[in-house]
This record gives sequence, structure tokens and C-alpha cells, in this order.
Amino acid sequence: MIKELADLDKGIYEVFSLDGKILERSEIDGVKFDEGSSSSNDGYYGGVYPIRSGLSEKWFENGKLKEKGLWGKNNTTSIYNLSHRKGEHIQFHENGNILKKGVWIDKVTAGTHKFFYPNGNIEFEVEYVTPKGNRYDGSFPEKESIIKERWYNENGSLMSSDEIIKKAGIDPRKEPSTNGIRINWAHEILNQVNFVLINDLNFKRMGEVKFYNSYYTTSYSIGHSYELI
Repeated sequence: MIKELADLDKGIYEVFSLDGKILERSEIDGVKFDEGSSSSNDGYYGGVYPIRSGLSEKWFENGKLKEKGLWGKNNTTSIYNLSHRKGEHIQFHENGNILKKGVWIDKVTAGTHKFFYPNGNIEFEVEYVTPKGNRYDGSFPEKESIIKERWYNENGSLMSSDEIIKKAGIDPRKEPSTNGIRINWAHEILNQVNFVLINDLNFKRMGEVKFYNSYYTTSYSIGHSYELI
């Protein structure tokens, strides 16, 4: 049974489910190997980390598309940071509706990113600063910078201030996260004084809301837990 396959001659990396269904097919520029950690039964076991460079597509086990987009190679030796999203990426719910879509420019989220409920209605619109210049002239940011956000109810209506606070204020330590949305209560976030515009209302940031993709163990900010000013 093949779980992962890297064809270095063709530059293709593939992942399969236990019953042989294709879960990912990505263009790569080589792979990295990691010995992993020790095991009392088998000694050492490790992993294969593809250097994605080109088109990457993923599927759910039901055969429907999960994500598609281009990736670029990073200039790093770390197995946990070998490549990054570039251009437009689209991710889907298992029912086939779009989950999120947006553009990356050189590792940084840019422009308007949109997130959708499983029923197809929009959940978040987050407008990021679009970087100008490049990393070499010092004008390119290391992280995304949010201009404003719009939060929607599942029926398509804009959220009120109370609804925004209620949605963002759910502590994941008490209630399980759904749809990849999680709240980060890290001390470095709570100690910052930041303000943001949501639905034309000014809020003070109290904690960070992130979209989390466990398949790639990556996350990026889509909003915050707020207190109305």
C-alpha cells in the first residue's frame, strides 16, 4: 500500500488514502527527509517533506476537490518551511462549495480574502494591504496587514456589534472549533493595543482569530476577538 509517492524524475508528489484514493498531487522541486523521533518498537521513523513548486491540488476522500493553487520554493533548509502559496488559492468545503479564496504575494496575504459558510453564503471578507516593491528594498512586509473586515451571518446579513463580539469571543478551550476557525488567546496578542474596522465599526483587538489548515499545519489571521470602542 502506497501512502506517499515522490517521482523525482517527473517532479510529482502524491498522497493517497488508506483505500488508495488520491488526496494530493503537487508539482515539486525535490523532497527533504527527516529521521523523525525515536520509537520503542521500530527505532527511528521519519517523514518525507515535498518542496512544492508549481501547481498543487488536493482532494477529499469523496473525490471532490479540496484545494488548488500554485506554490513557490523557499530558500531555506528547514523541513517545516520549504515552500509557500503564491497567486490565487481556492479551498473548498467537502460539499463542493468554496470555503475560502484569496491571493498571496511572496508568502504574504494580499488584497481581499473571502471565507464562506458551507451553504455558499459569505462568512468573512478581510482586506489586506497589497505589498509594493520587494523584500530586497525593505518595503515588503514580513506579515500580512489588515485594513478592514466584514463579518456576515449565515443568512447573508451583516453582523451587528453584539453578534461580532459573540462570534469572536468563543474560547476554543471550552467549545470545539469548526470550519478551521480558531481563537488565539496568546499573551503577545492580549498585551497589544490594536484597533480594526469591522462592518464600519471600530473595535479594540482582544485576541486573534485565525484560519487554521491542519493538513499543512499553517495558519493566518482573518480577524480578531474584539471589544467595541
